[in-house]
Amino acid sequence: MDVAFILTAPRIVPSDGVASQAMTWKKELEDLGYHVKLINMWEKNDWKSFSAIILFGFNDPAVRRNFLRRTLCGEEGKILLTGDRQ
Repeated sequence: MDVAFILTAPRIVPSDGVASQAMTWKKELEDLGYHVKLINMWEKNDWKSFSAIILFGFNDPAVRRNFLRRTLCGEEGKILLTGDRQ
């Protein structure tokens, strides 16, 4: 299973708690056999290739809503969930 991790805010200092939490989760998931990709938003990403996309950051509904609308919507404007892939 491929999992994408996205930081929703820039990592300014190395001791960032949110990034540290993400790295802890990454290690634990990889120990369970998952493949975890740390997403670089400067690159083009194939969002449909991931079974799960996890956003790390402070609780900002606008960030989640805009991310879903701009990157995960199909041609009909519907969110493409894992079971929708064809």
